[in-house]
Amino acid sequence: MPISALKMKILKIALFSILSSLTFAQQPTDKRPNEADIVLEKLFIEATREKILGKKQEALTGFQEVLQKDPKNHMASYEIAVLSYELNQFQQAYTHAENAVNLDKKSVLYVDFFTKLLYKKGEQAKAAALYDKLIESYPDEKALYLKSADSWTEAGDKEAALKVYGNLEKRLGNSPEIFRKKYKLYIESGKEKKGIQELQQLTEKYPKESTYALLLADYFKKNGKTAEATKYYEKVLQADPTNSRANIEMVDILRVKGDTLKYLSALKAVFNEGQQSTEAKLNALNPLVANILASTALKYSDQILELAQILAAYDAENAAVYLPLGRLLMFKGKYATASEAFEAYISRDKRTIEPWALLMESALKSGKGDLLIAKSQEFADLYPDQALSQYYRAAALLRCGDYKNAQKFLKRAANMSLSDEQLHAVCKGALGEAYKALGDSKAEATMNDAKKSTDSKVLFHMASSLLNSKETKAAEDIISKLLAEDAKNLAYKSLEVKLLCSKSSYTAAKQLAEKIMNEGALNDPYVLELYGDIHYWLNDIDAAVLHWKQAKEKGCSAERLNMKIENKKPE
Repeated sequence: MPISALKMKILKIALFSILSSLTFAQQPTDKRPNEADIVLEKLFIEATREKILGKKQEALTGFQEVLQKDPKNHMASYEIAVLSYELNQFQQAYTHAENAVNLDKKSVLYVDFFTKLLYKKGEQAKAAALYDKLIESYPDEKALYLKSADSWTEAGDKEAALKVYGNLEKRLGNSPEIFRKKYKLYIESGKEKKGIQELQQLTEKYPKESTYALLLADYFKKNGKTAEATKYYEKVLQADPTNSRANIEMVDILRVKGDTLKYLSALKAVFNEGQQSTEAKLNALNPLVANILASTALKYSDQILELAQILAAYDAENAAVYLPLGRLLMFKGKYATASEAFEAYISRDKRTIEPWALLMESALKSGKGDLLIAKSQEFADLYPDQALSQYYRAAALLRCGDYKNAQKFLKRAANMSLSDEQLHAVCKGALGEAYKALGDSKAEATMNDAKKSTDSKVLFHMASSLLNSKETKAAEDIISKLLAEDAKNLAYKSLEVKLLCSKSSYTAAKQLAEKIMNEGALNDPYVLELYGDIHYWLNDIDAAVLHWKQAKEKGCSAERLNMKIENKKPE
């Protein structure tokens, strides 16, 4: 197969580079190379050419031939090691990598590659010793010290790692980066006091370097010594009044002391400042949100929500600020505004699955059925291998009565969710609803599997399925439980509208449907279709067709709805 012009150009450049750097035994300038050297050079060049062209086995054979003719050729031994590793021949790779290092003990390239193999065999101490040897040759190379210390740490010899860091500091001087690594080792090796003493000395020596003072302050705060912690946070703030960490931690000491209201008030002042970073504010906010969701700080939920709102307004283009805000709004039953927060997140960053799932849930609960339909399609396309995305796409289709297409997504979701018992039950519940609507004999067994869970989503699908099959009493019991659990959930209320229709209470159903639409479900195809049905049973055919058409315009394209519009009647 002919080589492309670009490949040929790359090949020529690579071969030229090899020729200029070959380490075969060189002859004096006044003497021509002997025939053996020329043969070796040709073999090496040909093997390199095969490697560049991706012919690994042919290249390996070529380098082996070079090594056979010149057993001290460390470059050939290294190339054999790399190719053997890529061809899953580990022992051969290990042997030749070690040989390359032994032939040229000063090559960082060879040691780095050999270290990768040593780690796989659990021989980190051997790797560390090799880096220590390299340090003797290159005493000013900081990276070698760090690799040595990391290898000693991985080998479990923290004393040796600390010694390496100490030698590095003697050579290059103190640095916060090196000390952070040392301090971690001091703590892990039970030498906490030694680390603290050294930190205190460094704080005095470098008063403008905040890292050392912050480490000290964090240590004292963690150990309940708030007076000492305050002293060092203040030391940081003297040098840098805008330091985000110190400002936030100073405020947090109020929380540690148990003065939560004073803490939240001080935190609000910090959040209103433009000087503190968004990251620092999020670090303070997220634990508070977690406490609210865990129901351990409910009486402060309004103040914490206000903090989240301040932060979202302060850095509106940062996707991360919308997640704690949306989660708090969901918790407080403000589903419509929660959906706006999650939509703001994904409009700035689509790479995280949690905001997508929360957007689907908030859209469903707030009666934004049109948003659910549109975004569930995007969610499913963006995350085709995630059970959640497949489930929510199906949930949108179920609400539209498109049971056939919903079934396809739910089968995938059920298979993908086997390791998540709760999600699997929800998928089975939804699949049972689809099967039952299609008259599939698998409906009962599938729904029975789902019934083992008490998840509200499972109950939601059970109630919907029971309504579809006119099992009014059983559906009513479940809907009552759901509404008692979450009276603000418009998806639950829409089931109540359908329940009233099943009882032929059309006037009451109409009033409830209008109430739901006024609360936010004005564009929900499910509610609009029901509203059309109600008008039909109240003998207003024109209004019925109008609302069915509106349901279709909002994204519901189920064949059932098309038949209603065409035949001007529900069934």
